Parts: sequence; C-alpha cells; structure tokens
Amino acid sequence: MTVHIPRWTLLIAGLLVAAGIGFAASQVLMGSDDEGPAATTDADVLAAQDDAGDGAAEAADGEDIVDGEQLPCDEQAATQAARRAGVELLVGDPRSARQIGRGFGYQVLEVECADLTGDGADEMLVELACCTGSALDPWGVFRQEDDEWELLLTQPEHNVSGVEIEGKTVIERTPTYGPKDPFATPRGERQARFEFAADGSYAYEAEGLPSDPVLAVRELGHARIGSFRTATEGPAEAVDAFGEPSMTSKPERESCSMLWSDLGLEMLFANFGGGNPCRLGGAQQVTVRGLSAQLVDWETDRGLVVGAPAAEVFDLYPDATPGEDGLFDLDKAYTPYGDVNEYATVSTRIHRGEVVEIVLRPLAAGD
Repeated sequence: MTVHIPRWTLLIAGLLVAAGIGFAASQVLMGSDDEGPAATTDADVLAAQDDAGDGAAEAADGEDIVDGEQLPCDEQAATQAARRAGVELLVGDPRSARQIGRGFGYQVLEVECADLTGDGADEMLVELACCTGSALDPWGVFRQEDDEWELLLTQPEHNVSGVEIEGKTVIERTPTYGPKDPFATPRGERQARFEFAADGSYAYEAEGLPSDPVLAVRELGHARIGSFRTATEGPAEAVDAFGEPSMTSKPERESCSMLWSDLGLEMLFANFGGGNPCRLGGAQQVTVRGLSAQLVDWETDRGLVVGAPAAEVFDLYPDATPGEDGLFDLDKAYTPYGDVNEYATVSTRIHRGEVVEIVLRPLAAGD
C-alpha cells in the first residue's frame, strides 16, 4: 500500500497555516467591537500560533494497538513515528525534529508499506519533505517493535527524486546536476538500493560503489580512492569510476568540486595552468563524510572509518596532532612547496566523540 501526498498540498497547507496565524494575531491585536477586554498579550499570539501548527501533530496521536496486530501504516502513523524518531531521523537537528507535522516543518510526503524482512509484518517506508525544493528529503524505514514503529534505517542527507519499495528492496533515486544545471531541471538520476534480510540488516548497492573502498596517500600527487588513482587520472576518470556526480560546481578560482552524495564522497580538482579544472584538473583534496560514507565503508589504509570512536583515531595514529579548521592531522608527507616542507596527507574531524569525516590531500595539481 502506498500513500502519496503531493508536494503542492504541503505548500498550500503551510500557506493556510500562515494565513490562520496572521488572522488570529490581527484579531488579538485589534480587539473586538463587542464588550469585554481585548486580548493584547504576546502569550495569546503565541497560543494562536501553537493552535494553528499543532493540528497535524494532534492527528498523529493514533489509537492504541492490540498486542500482535499489524500496526496502522498510513500518514497518521507515519507522522507519529517520524516525530518519535525525531532527531535521529533528521540527524541531530532537534529544532526541525520538534516541528515534524507542524506548520512549516517537515511533513510526510509518502508512505509505503511492505514486508521487507519476510517476518509476516509490514515495514513502513516514510519520506518527509519541507519548505523549499532545495531542502533535504529525509526518509526512513520503520519496523514493528513492541507495538510501536521503531526506526530501522534512516537516510537524511540527500535531495531525492523519489523512494520506493520493490520486493524486499528500497530504491532511492537522487538527481544529478552539471555546473550550469538549474535546480528544477537535473540532467539525470543516480540509484541506490537497500536490500533487506530477515534480521533487519540490509545490503547497500549504489552506482560506482567501489569494491575495495580504501583511502591512501603514498606521496605527493599519488593517492588511491578506491580504484581511482590521482597520479594519472582526473575528473573524467572519476566519473568513469563513480558514475555521474550528484553535483558538479562551476569552475571557481582554478578549482572545481564533484560530489557523489550516495557514496559520501567529494573531490576537489584544481588546475593552476589556466585550464578548466572540471575537465583537466588534478585531485587536490578528497573528503568522505556522513552516513553514506559509512554505508560504502570507506577506510584509510590503517583501517580508520567514518563513525569510529575518537579513541580509535589515536590508537591507529598515535602521532596525530591538532590541525587547521578543527581537524586532526593523522599522517604527513614531504612537499617541495612552501617553507615547512611537509603537509598533512590524511586528516579527520571528530564530533561528539566519533569520526564524522576523513580528508585526504593528494595535491595532484601542485600547491
């Protein structure tokens, strides 16, 4: 069963909420011709706003579920489950999490129900949408646990063209953009697939997924990013290796960045000789980050992965030192450029006790 809520209805709902808030506020501030005191306090205005914005949240309270029954799998249940998952579904964004189902906050765009794990009970796929076309489109898969919908999988980091269930597989489609493509008209799509097993685990497949996702810098200009080699390969070969990028920036100040969002991979190319860095650039910096990087299982040649606890950084790299921009520099190499004669080849960012990104600097275009 699929429940689809068109995006335009979300926009209209938001406008109606705004109109209701404006009317309520004007009545409060202007008072009434009838006898009796006019309400003029800020508290009354805020109360009117809360009343207008809480309709969907109140509708999401749902009814009690009898043990052993299939839970309702509809927009109301999806809103309730999304609000309960909250921060986890939106990856550490408590402000937006509190507004799920309210006013201009994230609303349920699509609900699809199917037995992904083969246990006889449906799982629930929920896609959220918010505000503007450029806002991220978080989605999650929920399973029935102790008579509640519990989050099994979340993918909160992408703009998506759509998410759907095919058999026991969830398919995510994400748009691709070239340097001059407007947001409303992407040039193509990428697909990622999450195939579920009976225990709720899933196998991840995506276009350009490397079979050996190792990150290593041997020396200046020589780095390995999966099958891609910075010493001899450039942007065209990166597209061959990883597929059409989710986003390619316009050339700017001798540099060009390419992002593969479903691989958690971003590459910065540069050309210091006047050529187009999007075509003739060398890989200067490579960054892997986010939940997608964990799904790909990118790792350094010493075994560090995104999501690792901070203590593991210093176990694997005992000589790690604080670097620039809040990074820790893990490994260094010789460079003939500048006065220091060495530079950080591998760095990492730690947030709330875990690795959130890994940065390589091949400097294949020079320095």
